[in-house]
Amino acid sequence: MKKNYLFTLLICLGSITTSMGQTTQNGFVKEYKETLKKQPLGGVEMLITNAPSTVSDKKGNFALEFQTMRPGQKVNVRRIEKLGYEIFNKEALEQWNINPEEPFTIIMVRSDRFKKIRDNYSAVSSASYARQFEKEMKALEEERNAGKITEEQLRNEIIRLQEEYDRQLNNLDNYIDRFARIDLSELNKNEQEIIALVQAGKIEEAIHRYDRMNLVENYTRSIKNIQELRIAENSIKKRLSAEENSRDIIYSQVMRNIQLLTIQGGRANFDKIGQIYRDLISVDSTNLNILNEYTRYCIDQKKHKEAAATIHSYLSQATTLQQKAEGHNKLASLYLENTNYREAEIHFKEALSFLDKLQQTQPSYILDESRAAVYNNLGILYKDTRNYSEALSASLRSHELRAKLYAFDADTYYYSYSSIKYNIANLYVDIRHYDQAITRFQEALALIIDKSLHLDHAADIYSSIATCYQSMQDYGHAESNYLKAIDLLKQLYATNPERFYNVLALATENLATLYTAMYKYKEAEQLFLSAENLYEQHKEHATGSVDMQHIYMYNNWGNLYIYIQQLEKAIVYMHKALQACEKLGANGATMANTIRMNIASIYLYTGRIDEAEALYTSVLQMNEKLFAVAPQVHCINLGQIQFNLGNLYSQFKNEQTTARLYFEQAIATFEYALKLSPNFINLVNNARNGLAYTYVFDQKYDQAISILDLCITTQPSEANFYDSKGEILLMMDKAQEAKQMWEKVMELDPQFLETHQSPLHKQLKEKGLIE
Repeated sequence: MKKNYLFTLLICLGSITTSMGQTTQNGFVKEYKETLKKQPLGGVEMLITNAPSTVSDKKGNFALEFQTMRPGQKVNVRRIEKLGYEIFNKEALEQWNINPEEPFTIIMVRSDRFKKIRDNYSAVSSASYARQFEKEMKALEEERNAGKITEEQLRNEIIRLQEEYDRQLNNLDNYIDRFARIDLSELNKNEQEIIALVQAGKIEEAIHRYDRMNLVENYTRSIKNIQELRIAENSIKKRLSAEENSRDIIYSQVMRNIQLLTIQGGRANFDKIGQIYRDLISVDSTNLNILNEYTRYCIDQKKHKEAAATIHSYLSQATTLQQKAEGHNKLASLYLENTNYREAEIHFKEALSFLDKLQQTQPSYILDESRAAVYNNLGILYKDTRNYSEALSASLRSHELRAKLYAFDADTYYYSYSSIKYNIANLYVDIRHYDQAITRFQEALALIIDKSLHLDHAADIYSSIATCYQSMQDYGHAESNYLKAIDLLKQLYATNPERFYNVLALATENLATLYTAMYKYKEAEQLFLSAENLYEQHKEHATGSVDMQHIYMYNNWGNLYIYIQQLEKAIVYMHKALQACEKLGANGATMANTIRMNIASIYLYTGRIDEAEALYTSVLQMNEKLFAVAPQVHCINLGQIQFNLGNLYSQFKNEQTTARLYFEQAIATFEYALKLSPNFINLVNNARNGLAYTYVFDQKYDQAISILDLCITTQPSEANFYDSKGEILLMMDKAQEAKQMWEKVMELDPQFLETHQSPLHKQLKEKGLIE
């Protein structure tokens, strides 16, 4: 669940008078007391842009003196706060503009009261979800026992059911928060009784009460009545107004019913929600709010085709630039989630065009915020497709807008400003500019660390910084940053174990992987065990993202056993990683290919050459298909398997002609990646290095030297290529030139022997050419 913080930032305004160039807006603040009448609340402090700060008096009244703003303009709130309180009606406040017709109302609620309300609904919902899950599990088992489904079908249905519940639970916080903000004092007696049933944990009885109200039928009837009355609108305006009011009341009741169904959970309830939305749309297809709500429902339920169709319907009726921008942005985000990058790019750019037009005519910080979000999404799209120059361009544009917003209101925009810096840092990680990535990560961290908020985000940044240092083989800095991340996560885990166990486990795995690289094998093994224990303790809360973490954990754990030559154990843990991939279905396919490659590599070193070859070949075929569809996304994986096959035929089967074929394919594939980022030159040269040794094995030393010279020319600071060249020069009886190569290795990397095996060093030492 999200934390409820002491202070809340939102809008607050009231009735207006104007004089001498100023606009005076009056308003009042009330305290929410559930079913009891709301009471005036004094002492609420307000800081609003373009107006001096003010405080509500004992009767809850306040006045804002705007210096230059006029009726109809949107108000920017810097801060609204009272110790021990938070804003209750925040969704209504977000839509407010200065209004001369009626005063605006702020409703505050005691933080402890709201926490109690929300916690109660959360507990009721959690218990209901557990009952619904158990009920559906029993139903599946009964079908299996009756012979209606097979054991395999049962397992698949259980996996699908678990994924559905995970998805529902991931989206539950927002619904509980919205339901907790229902103003009970504004409801009629019947609905107050229904909500009381929910508070008592009697959700099913509450839903039955809503069912008996025939809300959809009433809404349908109201819509039909409205349509009939509009024909004679001039003569029956009063009746029409009453019906519209009735429709709005019923609509609010329908939405509360939907929220209640969501809180109870279960497949049947979510199917019922979908049917309610479809029934509403069938009689009122012009209601953009309903279309928006149904779109959100479809996205939450992974019904992406229906979501796309609904957004298209929304766009066909959108009349304002703002509505069109929002529609295209939603459609683009949906396409991005489904990796339809071409359509996503088209609609993100459409959204930007509408926002740019709107900003030219109605400049607004809120529009800058929307534009920054779209540029950020474009950056993610280009990053996913490895179009790094465009990704950096879009992300820096988002950064520019968020920097402007941060300068305007640091208290509101510090987190979004930190987030774009974090995203840019990750982009630099992808193109292996680790120094620049660390700088951006540290800038992102500086924006949040002194606020004692978003500790989970701070921990994530520490881990990301550590990963950069680890990639640079600066293990000391990597270790200190991992430990900072773990320290923060332990604090969070102590307060909310269910929410933070998985990120604590992930940070623990990362440190274990680092210790493996530092040869601290016992410490690494103990950390892997600690991470596994965390997962085991909280396995009932596991989601698809946790399954993905299992993949990395077991893969890296397997690598640990490879390093200490316990290869049978390594295979066991690689197979555990593979099983975790299979639980994710299509989402785990790419990782499954990587794990199979790792298993094949272990087979090589345990003498199971034919099994390794078969596994490598099957992975190659899968990667070739993926590369044909999305070459930018899958070029690295394809090049890696081609490289591994080259090593297999060169080092283990001594079939140098076949090995050369695979190394040349790997070079071509990595050169494709090189077009995306110059930092992939090391992949190209590692494949060239492998190709060079195929000529060494055939005693064609001049060709091997020629290839290594190309590696050195394109990557002169990489010590390994000088080591390889020196080894071949020794084979050619050029000992002094070989010694010069070793001296160059030591000049570039004095710790070379800590990370590499070097036959050159060994032979030079045996010949007495070095100490």
